[in-house]
Amino acid sequence: MPCLLAVAATSEIAVACLRRFAGEGWELILAGRNPAALSALEKTLREEYPVCPALSTLYYDVALSAPEQERFWQSQASHVDAVLIAAGMLDDGFSRRDGQKALELTYVNYAGLLPLLNSIAQSFEERGHGTLMVISSVAGLRGRASNYVYGAAKAALNAYLEGLRQRVACRGVRVMTILPGLIDTRMVAFRNLPAWGVGSARGVALDVWCAFRKGKDVVYSPWYYRYLMALVRILPRFLYLRLKGL
Repeated sequence: MPCLLAVAATSEIAVACLRRFAGEGWELILAGRNPAALSALEKTLREEYPVCPALSTLYYDVALSAPEQERFWQSQASHVDAVLIAAGMLDDGFSRRDGQKALELTYVNYAGLLPLLNSIAQSFEERGHGTLMVISSVAGLRGRASNYVYGAAKAALNAYLEGLRQRVACRGVRVMTILPGLIDTRMVAFRNLPAWGVGSARGVALDVWCAFRKGKDVVYSPWYYRYLMALVRILPRFLYLRLKGL
């Protein structure tokens, strides 16, 4: 059976994705920094999906040093067919005034993941197969007044994944960039959500699974964000500057 490693496995979007893969009989490796939460998730998945052939948990934190992250990956590389990276931190607004918070956001959403991403890419490239799925955000497609520090980190992540995809495309390796819009999860509990345009973790998981099966590399979720963000990206600068609430 194929094996999926999920990093930050207890995030709501990751859990929804894991349920999709578990239902298809994939072996699952759950990685994260909260052992108790990982154990609880493992127990839940075992009860819900008895056809899932194997489940295990591992400790991973984006704060690990580069050598530690590389050893983490090498300990699992030989039997992992796909990796889902769901690590991230939303901007609560303080990063605009707090330089340390800005650094933390950038590290968690981009810079801190580089050792792991580089190791996975090199390993998959050497073996000639493997799928890397990374949850980014539509916030990285154009800077916005409300979350430009977060958006800048996600823009860097998007650029990294695009360049990596180009490099490994002829080596049998897939790189998927997952671009959720506004999704109703614990991470946005501090926000007042609008009455429309809000997706669900289950919806993201369905979009990811369908894209995985169909061989697509860039996934917008909900689907209409593909067209919404296309419009946002082509707006003239003078007009975009007036739309701070966009």
